Amino acid sequence: MHPDGDYFVRGSINDENTATFDSFEVDNSNDVMTGSADIVTTFTIISISLGLADDKRTVAFGASGADESLVCFYKFKENKWSQFGTCVATILSASPTESP
Repeated sequence: MHPDGDYFVRGSINDENTATFDSFEVDNSNDVMTGSADIVTTFTIISISLGLADDKRTVAFGASGADESLVCFYKFKENKWSQFGTCVATILSASPTESP
């Protein structure tokens, strides 16, 4: 939820490799959907995270698996969400490494 209380995003995992976020404007206590976007991975998604920027037009959408994660940024332009730039993939370390 945006601090103004008039805009929010929510996400869901659709299947093992796809998740979606939907965006909404709050108008007179009614939620009006403004758009949605998907994130598709090569790994099984076990959790997702969302971040809504102050401009209400930028979303960071992350998906995590057992040992991988993917974060993509989306911009709302021309009444639709579009991926902005290249997604960032990370391989998560199974255990901490020791330093000599």
